[in-house]
Amino acid sequence: MDDAAASAQEPAEAKNSDGDRCPHCGSDQRGEQIPEEHLRAGWYGEWNGEPRHFSRTLLVEIRGVYDGGLFWACPDCDGRWHRWPPGSRLHAAAEPYVQRHQRPTTP
Repeated sequence: MDDAAASAQEPAEAKNSDGDRCPHCGSDQRGEQIPEEHLRAGWYGEWNGEPRHFSRTLLVEIRGVYDGGLFWACPDCDGRWHRWPPGSRLHAAAEPYVQRHQRPTTP
């Protein structure tokens, strides 16, 4: 798969199956609340009136591997998880960095 095709694939969101929690240590990844005036202005997409928060999850770029975010990382435990779907070139490129810092998943 070439870079253009891999980049066109939908990356995984920072959220996981447990919402806004690290899949390794379980820490809450929600940051400060986004100011309501910014939400009303449409700076963060459509807004339904509910409070929204910035994310604490880090998007990591590895220079020389991919010009953009390659994988997600937790600021608390440094646990890492994939951004790109399995089978993509970018998922394979991220694998050594994700596996190197793999943490046990919380039950």
